[in-house]
Amino acid sequence: MEFYQIYDFESSPMRADWVGVLCVLFALGAIAFIVFRRRIPRMNVNGTSLTIPGAVFGCAWCSFAAFIASIFFWEVYSSDRALRGAIREGRSRTVEGIVEQYVATGVENHKETTFFVNGVRFSSRENDLEAGYHEAPGTARLQDGVRARVAHVDGRITKLEIAR
Repeated sequence: MEFYQIYDFESSPMRADWVGVLCVLFALGAIAFIVFRRRIPRMNVNGTSLTIPGAVFGCAWCSFAAFIASIFFWEVYSSDRALRGAIREGRSRTVEGIVEQYVATGVENHKETTFFVNGVRFSSRENDLEAGYHEAPGTARLQDGVRARVAHVDGRITKLEIAR
């Protein structure tokens, strides 16, 4: 039987969701710097107004944004590296069979896509930072009754193919 490849982790670049987070946080920092360039009143103590210069606020916000973005990057990078290492070590297993009990993200308030192939449960979330297959809502090629071949490491999908 001939299969059509939907996803192959080994030929995919590292997920770059963190880039979007980084850009948004730095943009917010830049906006804060521009808006709060003047002195920002902080508090009133004994009739004296303590203030923080806008530049300090902008720099602090950019530092905070860089810190948060680096956490996201490290999570994505370490997960990607661990999964690639597991594949190199030969820990990947392949399951082939009919897709059963397929539920897409968003259907009946499900927060993840779930399905079974040959009794093995698979799940994915679009916004999950873990490496592997992630199905975006509305892009489903899987459905109940479709013959699929799934390579996985501990349930994380590394290769997904469906029969033509």
